[in-house]
Amino acid sequence: MPALGGNGLAMRAGATLEALAERYRISLLVLPIYAPLDAQLPVELQRLCHRVLVVPPGRPGAPAPRPFETASHAWTPNAEFRFDVVHVFRLVMLPFARLFLNAAAERRLDLDDVESISHRRLAALHRLNGDHAKAESLELQARRYEALELAACSEFDRIYVCSECDRKALAGDGHSELYVLANAVRLPPEAPPRAGGETSTLLFVGTLGHYPNEDAIVYFATQVLPLIRRESGRELEVHAVGAGASGRLHELAPAVGVELAGARPDLDSWYAKANVVILPIRAGGGTRIKLLEAFSYKRPVVSTSIGAEGIDALHGEHLLLADTPEAFAQCCVRLMSDREMADRLVENAYSLLLRSYTIEAMKRSVSSHPLLRLESPQAGAPLSPR
Repeated sequence: MPALGGNGLAMRAGATLEALAERYRISLLVLPIYAPLDAQLPVELQRLCHRVLVVPPGRPGAPAPRPFETASHAWTPNAEFRFDVVHVFRLVMLPFARLFLNAAAERRLDLDDVESISHRRLAALHRLNGDHAKAESLELQARRYEALELAACSEFDRIYVCSECDRKALAGDGHSELYVLANAVRLPPEAPPRAGGETSTLLFVGTLGHYPNEDAIVYFATQVLPLIRRESGRELEVHAVGAGASGRLHELAPAVGVELAGARPDLDSWYAKANVVILPIRAGGGTRIKLLEAFSYKRPVVSTSIGAEGIDALHGEHLLLADTPEAFAQCCVRLMSDREMADRLVENAYSLLLRSYTIEAMKRSVSSHPLLRLESPQAGAPLSPR
């Protein structure tokens, strides 16, 4: 479900919808592929749509819903349901979207993540953590996604990715035009000043039911946090905000002094308390919207290289990067004690955000990509501009 906040997938879907609505009259179809963290489309996004169909998920224990049949029954392609553009969000939606592709003058696919790459990284992470059976399963999925990505590059006219490195990974696989549509965040009304005093607060924000995020907390709590406590000489608080924490995290967190705050729709107060935002991510793909969110709240960031991948942020200029426990701990301690450096990173990061990673920047990017085929015998009456 597209959303204004929450998990990164929902935020990209919401931001993309807002950008497209600047130029097109939108018919939105939402299908229950993932767990429905948000059951309702926010009113602010619903107002941008000409019509909306949300297929409800099946009851717990019931057979899997058949959204393709539901959608085809509700939106039978005819003169009314022919589009200038069909925009498909994520590769997993492709089987359900195929019904509408022939009713479009132009076919677009948003690969917010190159799944073959991210699944191979997840496999490596599970192998590192001793789960070899899961690693083999993920390797198999990676090969399947690779075949789907290759097919999609020939089936779609235009494919959007969220970073230049993802564009390069797919280049040459088909005839599709490949465009970078960078992730974007909404700016908070006003970034709160960073707290002072004797206690330093470290903040992690992310869906904790997502394995790379769970691993990030375990890695940080067991390998990095003890080094920070030893080196800093300060009182520390560590907050992990996000839904889906496992029993493993609930058992570990109190033992190491990490607060699991759960899902919080309003993050302002949590960023207000944070001196440093941490992204100890060791696997994944795409780009981390939570990094951009930290920039928007003007908080200094320590991240792994993977955590900042695909975003034009440089070590020592916009954030600090560290890929070993020792280096990560040193960066955290430095930002807690060096206010001048933290302020400089924050201002540079905020300037970068305003240039490239706001909703307005995404709207400019979408507007700069004209329709490939302005006339088509399959297309009905033009739906753009609004």
